[in-house]
Amino acid sequence: MRKNDLLPKRQKKSQEVKKKIIKAALELMNRYGYEYLTIRNICKLANVSNGSFYHYFKSKDGLMSYFIRNGYERYWQENSKRWEELSAQYRVVDIMTWIGIYFCELGVGFVTSYYSCKNQALNVRNPEGAKFHKEIINDLISQLEVAQNEGMISTDFDIMNIYYELNRIFFGVVFDWALCNGCFDLANTINRMLIMQLNNYLFDDYKMYPKP
Repeated sequence: MRKNDLLPKRQKKSQEVKKKIIKAALELMNRYGYEYLTIRNICKLANVSNGSFYHYFKSKDGLMSYFIRNGYERYWQENSKRWEELSAQYRVVDIMTWIGIYFCELGVGFVTSYYSCKNQALNVRNPEGAKFHKEIINDLISQLEVAQNEGMISTDFDIMNIYYELNRIFFGVVFDWALCNGCFDLANTINRMLIMQLNNYLFDDYKMYPKP
């Protein structure tokens, strides 16, 4: 018996309504883009009331941040044990590679629409929208600091500069993937290019090798 089968009927229905809202938002972004993503259109496609939407999400920004939050929570659920076995430099690459895998699941249309200047969920000044982006950023920077403290990276290098370089490579690859409509393996390309860049800062004993 699945865990969901044991939920009370009302709670089960509540979960189904939330899933319908999320599915509708994902479909709208993949088919029509961010401009068409309004609460009215989401509710119409999901066949739910506006009140139902606001029961689960404070705003459209809250809904948009859900996708990143859900993805990162899934990462920890699926990789927490393996994480303990990884050294710091591999943890950095692992997080960013997994985000690439998650983006592939969401679809090219979603990714193209999500990374819009109009999406306030990306605004670091927006407490509701950017909370989980900050969490991911802090985790990445923290692991780079661990790598430096453990002697993998020279103290001559600035950790923030290393993070910014990795971040630019990550988004450059994602942008190129979206531009060509998913014409290459996003996760493997992210993994390979991040390893190549991070190896520039690692001492020889700690250099990484891309998956064949």
